[in-house]
Amino acid sequence: DDEMLLVAERAYAALGNTSRARYLHEVNKLVVQVEEGLGQDGISHFMVKAKLAILAKDFRSFERILLEQGQVEDVMEIYQDLHKYEESIAVAELKGHPDVA
Repeated sequence: DDEMLLVAERAYAALGNTSRARYLHEVNKLVVQVEEGLGQDGISHFMVKAKLAILAKDFRSFERILLEQGQVEDVMEIYQDLHKYEESIAVAELKGHPDVA
């Protein structure tokens, strides 16, 4: 699976889709960091799975994956980065985030 991500990164670059190629490059770096730093299969790491769900525009899966790991702040931040402010607020309210009035 690691190799398929590398191939996908190169394919997007060859097709001129630099934003997806750059995104996959960051995902591939994360895979390597997990494998080297934690000694785990990088492709199975929750953050890698979440980032791949975002790439597939499967935002519910991304949200579920991170919330199962207790990563409320990350979910909110990523939604905000994606200009999905309503979703970020909904997660904050659902999880009782202290910044929600």
